[in-house]
Amino acid sequence: MNSINNNAQDDAEEEPTSVQNLDEQYADDDTVVEEASARGYTFMFEDAIRYKHFDHDYNWNIIQKFGIGLIKLLDHNGVSRQVQRDVVKHINGNLLSYIDPVAVSNLGGLLPSPEAIHRLLDKSSIDAVKTYDVCREGCFLFDDDVQQSHCINPAWGEGRYKDQDKAEESIRAGDISPPKAFQTMAMSSVGASLAEPLVDDKIREDFKYASQFSDKDEDGVYIDMFSGSVYKEFLRQNLLTRNDICLVLDVDGFPNKSKPGSSQTLVHCMVMNIPASKRAKESMMIPLAILPGPKSPSI
Repeated sequence: MNSINNNAQDDAEEEPTSVQNLDEQYADDDTVVEEASARGYTFMFEDAIRYKHFDHDYNWNIIQKFGIGLIKLLDHNGVSRQVQRDVVKHINGNLLSYIDPVAVSNLGGLLPSPEAIHRLLDKSSIDAVKTYDVCREGCFLFDDDVQQSHCINPAWGEGRYKDQDKAEESIRAGDISPPKAFQTMAMSSVGASLAEPLVDDKIREDFKYASQFSDKDEDGVYIDMFSGSVYKEFLRQNLLTRNDICLVLDVDGFPNKSKPGSSQTLVHCMVMNIPASKRAKESMMIPLAILPGPKSPSI
């Protein structure tokens, strides 16, 4: 799902595409980024890495596996791309270059660059992020049908596209290529976003936290939701199992200071199966979306 902050500006051409495409009216507005950053959402913007859903059929050699683990560790700790390159260069120049070349070749060769590692992951993964066109008022999410050119909300009925007249003319002429939308947003797949931490041995151990609680009720004892009577009743009714992943959905709306009357909403999931001390860490939360609008919030 991840998806931790790294300095994409160090090498823009090599970076994965952004997970968040905001309305162009916010393109040069740092306020949105600053307000979201204050809430721990720096990983939702231009310098973010997309969450990946990994396939199980890849055949990585020892060096590739080491490189993937190293770069993931550096990404998770917010290390810049340039520092990552320096680390790789240091390992190659001061360790692997002193080992017998045949032995190094048998391991898979020298350590690849951070960019090569990310390209390797891109080939072995499925994006968990999908971009959607959004109503101008932020009240409706369009599907892939380009002919659905207006919001279905009768209170608005706004056009979907930036140049609405030109887009409708192209659609009538049979052009099925998607016209440029007025605004878009990206959404993460929860299931796919959970795949990356689950293939990490250390993080996967954290997911076993919920299983340590007894199925028997203990009067006056409440350590976590998993020791509570409600959760245990769900277990007894077979509505849940100890292996199910429990998520809490958090919605946090905030106004845009530089554009009065407009607002945005941050949506993310907290994974409850891991220890409480780690749930609120940026690296363990699943960012789902930043919702644009409404422009004039009403009660």
